[in-house]
Amino acid sequence: ILHNRAIKHVSDIDLDSSDFIPLKKAIASLNWSEKKYLETKKEFINKLGGIKSREAADYLKQQYYALDDTVELQYAVLENLLQHQTRYAYDLFGDIINTEPPVLAFGDVDYSAYTAGLLNKYLSAYHFKDGKFLDELSDSLKLTRSILPHLLPLLNLDDYKETMMKLLSDMIDSSLVQPKDYEAYFSKFLIEAKQELK
Repeated sequence: ILHNRAIKHVSDIDLDSSDFIPLKKAIASLNWSEKKYLETKKEFINKLGGIKSREAADYLKQQYYALDDTVELQYAVLENLLQHQTRYAYDLFGDIINTEPPVLAFGDVDYSAYTAGLLNKYLSAYHFKDGKFLDELSDSLKLTRSILPHLLPLLNLDDYKETMMKLLSDMIDSSLVQPKDYEAYFSKFLIEAKQELK
């Protein structure tokens, strides 16, 4: 009974770097026999986004590869890695996304209007744990710029194309990217523009 109550209230607990080792042990102890395994494991992974240390970032990267059969948990890992908002965590994210980007299964819901709207002004300090890790890239365009070479190849994947184009546009508007940074993709953009005109 005590275990079930504790699991039920994981989202209410505030953790810091001193809780990293026990949190790792708790994550490792979870298995498919646990009631609501996916939700529970995701809640625990979400706690790692607030522990902004290299150890936590490295552990998130390890978890990404260990969870290769559960894309929903991989999304949580990537989202929390980006919520560290450190160069180190972004570099790890860039390595992951460059070698093994997950298939996106977010559905047809477009949340881009919300990220650009008034909500951003009032909720800029709050991180939504929605599993849509790509929206985290807009939170720090300077950090995202640092991994741009890892992100640009995603333009070739239909799942990522629209989000990457929006991100590239935002970086251009913020003067973080120059045409030489994406010139290898000019011919791709030109062909697609011609197709749109037909």
